[in-house]
Amino acid sequence: MKKDDIRNLPEAQRDSVIMLVLQYGRDDTPGMAEWKAEGRRVRAADQARRAQAGQRAVAQLKKEHDEFQHVTWYKDRSYPEYANSNAFQAYIGKSDQGGDPYLRMLLRYSGDNWLFVQTFEVLADGQQFTVDPGGHFKVERDNGEGDVWEWYDANVTDDDMRMLRAVASSNTAKLRYNGQQYRQDRNITATEKAALRRVLAAYEALQGPQQVASAQ
Repeated sequence: MKKDDIRNLPEAQRDSVIMLVLQYGRDDTPGMAEWKAEGRRVRAADQARRAQAGQRAVAQLKKEHDEFQHVTWYKDRSYPEYANSNAFQAYIGKSDQGGDPYLRMLLRYSGDNWLFVQTFEVLADGQQFTVDPGGHFKVERDNGEGDVWEWYDANVTDDDMRMLRAVASSNTAKLRYNGQQYRQDRNITATEKAALRRVLAAYEALQGPQQVASAQ
């Protein structure tokens, strides 16, 4: 492969090739200096493109400032305004006092009958994940006008992040609500997956300045 072919590789493969060249390429190997220079140029262009895409993703989100909690919330515009609806969503919080942004997720069931949800299971293109709030008392509940809804709203863990990324990039994803006696399955919609991709891109973009500052 010629060094100019790096640009034509799929992005994930391109990143791997550049990393290998920069970390393990011997400087005394003929042509390696040109390979490394090309790798750095491609990496810089990729980083600039990702930063621009991330900033566009941030601009697409709606911002809500909570003056009591001293935090700004970034939510996708498709984020459900009312509690009586199913939801598989992520959103971002950023404290007025500074520090890194943080990611939260909302998993919500709405229907005619109580499930008393204890755990959630996700299947994304064959990959299976379990979200365990720690018992059905950790899941909040409410009802009104003949509808019931149960939801879990929490900070995202490393395992949750792997799940969210798998769902965001999946062709098919399903969510199962496991209740005390009953369970219910539903498809995670294309709208929810698109919203998740925008939120994850914005989250990475909002982390950028802190990561740069900490590296200097």
